[in-house]
Amino acid sequence: MEQTELLLFVFFDELFGVMLIPMDMPYIMPVIETMHPNLEYLAKTIAFPARILGAVANYLIGKIISNVFFENIVNMNVSKKFQKIYYVMILAPFDLYGHIVTFLAGFAKMNFKNYLIILIILNLLFFIYRLIW
Repeated sequence: MEQTELLLFVFFDELFGVMLIPMDMPYIMPVIETMHPNLEYLAKTIAFPARILGAVANYLIGKIISNVFFENIVNMNVSKKFQKIYYVMILAPFDLYGHIVTFLAGFAKMNFKNYLIILIILNLLFFIYRLIW
């Protein structure tokens, strides 16, 4: 398998592994860590933007569904009810809970700018952690 093909697999595996589809977590990264240790850092670098894009897609799906359900209630500010979602965002980079948290942030109509800043900072910290260990 060529290096470009392998890195594309990593990108799409991380992208779909973070989204709300039945695939619960990325599966190709552990294989790369064991079978191709020389590509490990490059693969983790490729996986970083894929995780961000997957989380943004979850946010947008949640926001679209929220707009469908709360379409009739125009004056209701849903984001006031879900202020604690900012504290739960700490789980966003993790594989088991991250896709649910990012979906709920969109469903709660969290401010996109704040969401993106928190998401990038948390994923960057998780990325640095994964590079070191």
